[in-house]
Amino acid sequence: SPMQPQEVAAAIDGPARVSGLRLEPGLADVIVRDLAGEPGALPLLSHALLETWKRRRGRVLTFSGYHDAGGVRGAIARTADAVFDELDATQRALARNVFVRLVELSEGSEDTRRRVTIAELTVGPAETAQLESVLRSLTEARLVTIGEGGVELAHEALIREWPRLRAWLDDDREGLRIHRHLTHAAHDWEALG
Repeated sequence: SPMQPQEVAAAIDGPARVSGLRLEPGLADVIVRDLAGEPGALPLLSHALLETWKRRRGRVLTFSGYHDAGGVRGAIARTADAVFDELDATQRALARNVFVRLVELSEGSEDTRRRVTIAELTVGPAETAQLESVLRSLTEARLVTIGEGGVELAHEALIREWPRLRAWLDDDREGLRIHRHLTHAAHDWEALG
């Protein structure tokens, strides 16, 4: 079941205290309020706290650091935008391809993350090094995870909270659905020899 507000406050305050950090008075209360009713609260909380920690003042997590990070809802989108904006044009095209392929489009409910093989993301031998560089950047920013031969979004909240990804998905939902169908058919074809 979802964590109660006092449990969320403890999840914010406890690890900070153990690490020798302090929060400005009232910051935990604001974060708990911002998380109220938010699906996938823990990944959003984790990312917002990491970004707030990066903007801390000495050993103190501050309101200004939290707001500069984008708060609970904006931190992940700001991180994604910052990483994407640092890429060159070729890498941006590859990153867009990665992000849209890591989303399972749904009918009538929320889109969800999907695990894909690195082979599915590879567009050609010429782009292999570029793709590896893009995946490294996305992994270092904790936007995607790579393991057991697969890649997936680190946070499903990225689908809901990053306007750029939402726009990419909305631009060509039918084309993406056809692509998914062809991908599944190709996997089946190869599996049957």
